[in-house]
Amino acid sequence: MQKTVRNALLLLAGACLAVSVGLGIFLRPPLKSDVLPGTETPVLTCDGGSDYTLVILADESVPLNRLDPLVRMTRKSGGTSHILRQTDDLEPVRKFADRSESATLLFTYGKSWENALGLLDSSDSIASTVILSPSGDYDPEGLSIQSPVMLLGTSSDQAPTSQRLAEIYNRLSGEKIAPNGLSYTSQSGNYRLRVVSASLDAYQTFSDDTLQAVSDWYEDSAGVRMGDPGAGSLLRLASWALGIGGLLLLLVMLDRLLSEEMLDVGYSLLTLQVTSPVRYSVLKALSCLPALALLLIPALIFLFIPLPGLAPIPALFCGYFGCLGLFSLLLIRLGKMPGVTGSLSFSAANPNLRRVLTGLGSFAAVLLISLMLHFSGLYTLRFSLDRLPAFLLCGIAAALGTAGWLYDAMLLDQCKFPLPLRLCLELLPFLPYAGLAFLAIPAFGFTGFYTVILLIGALAVDLLLARLLRLILGTVWIPSAVSGLLLGIFAAFAAL
Repeated sequence: MQKTVRNALLLLAGACLAVSVGLGIFLRPPLKSDVLPGTETPVLTCDGGSDYTLVILADESVPLNRLDPLVRMTRKSGGTSHILRQTDDLEPVRKFADRSESATLLFTYGKSWENALGLLDSSDSIASTVILSPSGDYDPEGLSIQSPVMLLGTSSDQAPTSQRLAEIYNRLSGEKIAPNGLSYTSQSGNYRLRVVSASLDAYQTFSDDTLQAVSDWYEDSAGVRMGDPGAGSLLRLASWALGIGGLLLLLVMLDRLLSEEMLDVGYSLLTLQVTSPVRYSVLKALSCLPALALLLIPALIFLFIPLPGLAPIPALFCGYFGCLGLFSLLLIRLGKMPGVTGSLSFSAANPNLRRVLTGLGSFAAVLLISLMLHFSGLYTLRFSLDRLPAFLLCGIAAALGTAGWLYDAMLLDQCKFPLPLRLCLELLPFLPYAGLAFLAIPAFGFTGFYTVILLIGALAVDLLLARLLRLILGTVWIPSAVSGLLLGIFAAFAAL
């Protein structure tokens, strides 16, 4: 019966992952490489009809998955979308709009709004424009813009803030409004300022409220009615939930399976023994306090000497995890861990070919599923040389944290505590992450909160993978290095 249940759960994990992949493919609009009609400018085009044309300006820093909902809406309503990545020279867009027989709408996201305003200056060839989340310090003064323009943001935006949106609006319209920090709308002539409320999917920028605001503006200002976004946001959330849930379930079931078939306490742990479970469990429950104290040292260093590419939230997240692991490793190495005898050893692994192949297969499966979630739009990987130091620091911290966690997990195995108590002792050291998640809201908006939640999910996957590799390879150090590599990549290069 136990084997039947295990096989059923493995099938369930596979089904969740398959449905997640299917939904991700279904939600991607059919984009193809093309050139802007009448020019030689390369674009990505989604042909949906000739009723109107939507030109989307978004440089390479903008993930395509964020543009998918808008492209689907355009295609559904008989319009054609052109996504332009090179936004420095927009003269081809002006020529295209001048010759176009149907209404040409403009949509900008991020930094491309600066050049877009220059394109609109003293020109009425663009029927209507939406500027979403403009970033940068550009000051739009002295422009003569004839066509309707809406400035759009959400109350959860980290940058720009509602204050910055209001400043740009006041410059363009001549108004003197002051934002209230909540959702609101203001309009003066051809200019509208709209801040929509934050929602669960607002970190994508394209929440349902945002899409509806875009659709309403184009209809009011240019008479173009866009398609309904439908259940795209819900389906994407379902895709992510099934993908993450399937991955975690798969790792848990593989861990149970390998615990039975490849049970190995690990060569590095042979000299350690728990003599007083109570004393050790008290230290384990309170370990977050010395870890936070240790974290103050690197936090103060990087506060006064900032490291390029090191974002605050991933730095604090990986830094605390590293300090937590370092504290445990130091106590074990020095023979000062309460209730534990023995010292830390550095014996090398000597697994057979079957174990090596099983470990490589497990790592490849996790990597493949992580890339699948990337392509589905859950997060975007942006590799760059300037973030390499951040990757190295976060990776080293994550490797230390994983090594400490693996030793603690095996020591807890010796204690043979009841499952509820075991889970409490495992989770208590990670309570500061809950504080980090809520403190991120006033500092970085809901984007910061979602970043912490996503990092917690990545950490859970990494720890399960590290436990699998420890069972397979019989050592702590290789799984710790692999886990540090993956979490370092995610902390330094992944973005919502």
